[in-house]
Amino acid sequence: ALLKLCVGLSVVSVYSVHLMIISAVQSIIIAVSGAVKPIFGNILVIKDNEYVNRVFDYYEIGINVLTTVLFTCCADISDADYIQPVFAVLLCVAEAIYCYRDPYVAAAYAVGHFRQTAKYAYIEAGLNIAISLTLVFFIGLIGVAIGTLVSMLFRMIMHVIYVKKNILNRSVWKWVKNFFSSFGAGAIGVVITKFCVGYVVDTYADWVVYAVITFGIAVAVTG
Repeated sequence: ALLKLCVGLSVVSVYSVHLMIISAVQSIIIAVSGAVKPIFGNILVIKDNEYVNRVFDYYEIGINVLTTVLFTCCADISDADYIQPVFAVLLCVAEAIYCYRDPYVAAAYAVGHFRQTAKYAYIEAGLNIAISLTLVFFIGLIGVAIGTLVSMLFRMIMHVIYVKKNILNRSVWKWVKNFFSSFGAGAIGVVITKFCVGYVVDTYADWVVYAVITFGIAVAVTG
């Protein structure tokens, strides 16, 4: 609605196509995370902080690896009519952050801290609208992607801090290490695929081959 009012239907079409692909990737990761959440919720009942943190390590790293691999592949998507590389990459990063933070949101919700963390969701929404409204007139789609990225990054950081202080007594540096390792692996995977492979996609068969190569590179680098 914001894009339609500010910059027209043609931009909305480009946004919708990119978001459709990215949302499909995101839904795979959230589905996997959702399958783990009940198990983690049961483990939180155990009053053994060391054990709970060890399980959370596996949960977080698993989601980070899956997110990095899939969004590395997603960031390599392009086509002839909807080429918006900066917007696509920013939106991929924003939605990847949504997935990276999911274990921390799950930890808060697993112990029933909905009201305590609801303010972060409200601030996230407000930041997204404010930044997007401010920037959309100057840089169009990229401004909307920046608004989404900044707001999601804010909520992720706040949930990491909240979980550290109130639930898992967990070092923030663990998150810093995991997040930047995952982000770095994704960036390296995209660079290798874009600049070293340099595959030209003209047919569906080309796309399948390129997808397999990209996925292999993403798995190898992330691994």
